[in-house]
Amino acid sequence: MDRTYYCNIKFTKMKIDLENRTTYNCDAAASQLIDFKWLEENPGKLFNNPTSVSEREQMLYNTRNKSCEQNCWRAEDRNAVSYRIDRNGLEKTHTASISSPEVIDLTLGTDCNLTCSYCCKEFSSGWRRDILEKGSYEFTTKIDDRYEPTKKDIIMNAISQKQINNSRHYQLLLDEVRLLLQAPTMKKLVLAGGEPFLMNNFIPVLESLETRPNVIIEMDSGLGVSESRLKNIIPKLEKFPNLFVKISAESIHGLHEFNRYGVSFEQFKRNFDLLAQSNINIGFHSTISNLTINGFREFHDYYKDAKIMSWTFAEQPVMMSPYILDETSKEILVDSLKPLPERFYKEALLAIKKKPSDQDRIGCKQFLLQFSKRRNLKLDVFPKSFVEWLQLDI
Repeated sequence: MDRTYYCNIKFTKMKIDLENRTTYNCDAAASQLIDFKWLEENPGKLFNNPTSVSEREQMLYNTRNKSCEQNCWRAEDRNAVSYRIDRNGLEKTHTASISSPEVIDLTLGTDCNLTCSYCCKEFSSGWRRDILEKGSYEFTTKIDDRYEPTKKDIIMNAISQKQINNSRHYQLLLDEVRLLLQAPTMKKLVLAGGEPFLMNNFIPVLESLETRPNVIIEMDSGLGVSESRLKNIIPKLEKFPNLFVKISAESIHGLHEFNRYGVSFEQFKRNFDLLAQSNINIGFHSTISNLTINGFREFHDYYKDAKIMSWTFAEQPVMMSPYILDETSKEILVDSLKPLPERFYKEALLAIKKKPSDQDRIGCKQFLLQFSKRRNLKLDVFPKSFVEWLQLDI
């Protein structure tokens, strides 16, 4: 069968990062800097900026698109289920490169108390502080600059949340979002961070966007906030009947505290209960990596009465791809995950199928060693066979 490189998500969805001044013509694609001079001359047209239009044209001609390498083509090259496949992106729905938005994914800022294992400084101020205070992570093979401090990181760390929110570029992009939300094709607005519950402008921004009642508002949160702050915000969110809070989690107890470092599992549970007792619609989104997959069955059983609405198999950063596991762990997973929903089970088997290389193992080892030492974390939350395979001490 000939390989297809078309994806309808590029024709319907755009992610906009207000703080970093970037867009993604699909939230699984690589980022691109916004040309503000062009945007000021073309208000309301960010969704059809030259780069996005060019990449859609590539897809219409079935050409492999560079911005999709990191998350989709990499997975599909080893016959795993990519973001595109999981979201039914292969169905050909568009024949023209100029399109209209259905989903806008809006990143409000990087303020976040957590340093989740798969995350980075681009989306977490906690991650940025870690790298600025303790220096670069060291890898045998360079990945990118996600684990290295840059001049931009120093500047962003010194600027207050209020200064960022009041900046001309931030406000210009918010105006652009308001124009895009007027499109009759709009179906969903996603609000992400960082941690939106930590952002003082979250409620004012939400109120100012004035979405239509039939547009779903989806909010991402790791619940890394105090109970008092959450209790104060919940009544304000209950005024939005079309709001859905998508909670990021995939593990319980020590494994949760390792991979979602910055919030105890007990605090997470209390915050979850507060939302569950409110009138707000909630569900889970899980990021399945080689560091979380071993605990997913326990998580699924623990929250069996809650809705696990979606999941993503990590491909970025590379050393957290689910297949980078020892054979003993994989054999156990084949049995332990079988009672889970059939679609998840099939995708999980494909995700772990590939045999990891020595470089894969070394990259994971180097990350885990440095991540755990900086946070004084123990590796006994992981299967013994996995830690021994990495040649680390529990």
